[in-house]
Amino acid sequence: MKFKEFKEEIKKAYAKRFPNSLCEVYIFKCLGRSLCITCRFAENEKEVPFGIMGNDMFCTFMSINLPDDFGDDDDLPENMVLEWQSSCVKAKPENKHLAYGSVDVSYRKTTGDAKKIIKALDKYFQRLYYTTKELVEEDRIHPNYAELVSRKVRQTMKRKEYVYIAIQLDEKGFPKIIGTFREEDDANKAAYSGKFWGNVIKQEVK
Repeated sequence: MKFKEFKEEIKKAYAKRFPNSLCEVYIFKCLGRSLCITCRFAENEKEVPFGIMGNDMFCTFMSINLPDDFGDDDDLPENMVLEWQSSCVKAKPENKHLAYGSVDVSYRKTTGDAKKIIKALDKYFQRLYYTTKELVEEDRIHPNYAELVSRKVRQTMKRKEYVYIAIQLDEKGFPKIIGTFREEDDANKAAYSGKFWGNVIKQEVK
């Protein structure tokens, strides 16, 4: 896969959860080559305190080391390693002496080709979305971002959400629930991994 296509697929995956936010994907060319990914909650400098993008609510930065001679039109390597340098959301501080608190967003170092990296990022963006949603529901959004969240995220979070319930038949032929998943692919793996009949039920979250 070419870098341009890879870039667009990542931005598309991010826009599914944050349609009015900025996702930067670029090649950093200094002392080698690094593919960098930065996710912002804001869409531009006008939406962050003091117009500085470093003041964004999201602190998320990922990178992939590339060959030193990698060009923008080259095919991406088949065995890339996606690593996180930061992964958290700024929130109200629990300690009154601090300006900000933060909530970590879980991630997993991923090795593979472009498609595997995109799939891993898609799952990560979903976790980032649910972390943000929990902060909204728990009233833990920092006052510096309250107006922006009210205007942007609350509208996005009105959309329908679903979970996927994996079911298998046991040895006696009775159905049993294997687990409930947010990703349909994960539910399919669980439902169809055994030697008996399996199925996945899609259920709307109320």
